[in-house]
Amino acid sequence: MTKNFYVGPAKKEDYGELMAMLDDVFFFDDAPSCARGFLPLLPKLYKKEYRPWERNLIVREGGVIRAAAGMYVLDCVIAGQPLRCGGIGNVAVARDSRRLGYMKLVMDAAMDAMRAEGCDFGALGGQRQRYAYWGFERTGVVLRAECSRSNLRHAFGKRKTRAFRPERLLPESKTVLREIQALTEAAPVHGIHAPEAFYDCLCSWDENPFALWDGERLAGCFLLDRFGKDVSTLMLHDAENDFEAAVHTLFDCLP
Repeated sequence: MTKNFYVGPAKKEDYGELMAMLDDVFFFDDAPSCARGFLPLLPKLYKKEYRPWERNLIVREGGVIRAAAGMYVLDCVIAGQPLRCGGIGNVAVARDSRRLGYMKLVMDAAMDAMRAEGCDFGALGGQRQRYAYWGFERTGVVLRAECSRSNLRHAFGKRKTRAFRPERLLPESKTVLREIQALTEAAPVHGIHAPEAFYDCLCSWDENPFALWDGERLAGCFLLDRFGKDVSTLMLHDAENDFEAAVHTLFDCLP
């Protein structure tokens, strides 16, 4: 290794170069009309105030960042048990620096950082065979259900149901956001987030958060995608009594 070769955490002054490299690797083939970037996609991780450089292990050679792997720590609660997760993401090698072993260097560094942070388990999404070298295997089960207007008609017929009032949440909706955060933290599986970062968590993955109001009562909230076509998350204080009205309200919001 030359003295111009560095493997380790990025520094504050690397922020701009790091973000530009990651966007170039992951989004270089986006059409200009729908160009994406990590900052708008995942503000909970990449906003400057969250110091993402401290969570990125990089290879710098010849004064240029050649590769990076993010290792983001999330304290969570699963069935009442506090656990620490090391989430690995944005594993990237610059497009002109591939097949030189840089990915192995940053992944090894990320795994070392995960152990140093005392993580109970790690998580990432990617090609199974590639990440199996570091002990990652497919795990868990995803259940998916779809609901259409035809389903609503058959389930509820023509009977009238009360409707909730949806309201777009904004960063200044602090009182409502605190109540919604408490609602998420009542779930058997949830992450622990600083209150000042919770809004960015709701908005990550191009989601738009909405509150559901039943008069002056906050019934719950939902997340609508950036195209206004899909709801990814619905949380209710009283699901047993409010689910029907919530579903009808969601369909009124969708195209």
